[in-house]
Amino acid sequence: HRIVFWDFDGTLIPFDSEQYLLRSLFLSGPSRCSPRAWAARLFIYGDRRGWHAGLLKTLYAWCLRGTPASALDEIGPALAAHIAPSDRVALRALASRGLRMVLLSCGTADLSRRTLHAAGLCCFERIEANALRIRDGVITGIARRIVHPDCLINFRKAWPGILAGRIPSSYEYQIVHRSGESRWMVRRGGLSGAGFGPG
Repeated sequence: HRIVFWDFDGTLIPFDSEQYLLRSLFLSGPSRCSPRAWAARLFIYGDRRGWHAGLLKTLYAWCLRGTPASALDEIGPALAAHIAPSDRVALRALASRGLRMVLLSCGTADLSRRTLHAAGLCCFERIEANALRIRDGVITGIARRIVHPDCLINFRKAWPGILAGRIPSSYEYQIVHRSGESRWMVRRGGLSGAGFGPG
């Protein structure tokens, strides 16, 4: 089976989902003058200019800390409305032809999942992206899971074997930590083709 790797922001939706999330939560209504709103503005400004990703993700996590996770349930459908109907048809057609689809993104996995679900796009076997830490229904931080660029080529080569069961589903790769340092990770777990799969 052939695998198609997708990015979320700029590919499936025509803009940055993290910027959209912060704008939706903090830059409208009475909260638009709060410290989190100013931090959200700084994140959006820096993200548009390519500032250091580690610093920006720390700022992003700070903005979201304490936010009810249910806020994502409202923003996912709003983002889904920006996925063009023709793109939805095309994605379903690719999946129906037996192509396996994986989402690799520097964005937020939780928001991507909710958006794809709201769009009726359950054709992605796996979503590899940063995950929000949620405790008792409240966002407490973010778990950085960005695959290091040097490891991405090997990761993509190994992925078909992992999905086919020829390579153990435990593998090593580097990530870029929030401090900007590279760190080695070991990933273990079973793979599932049902729904969105693990992740």
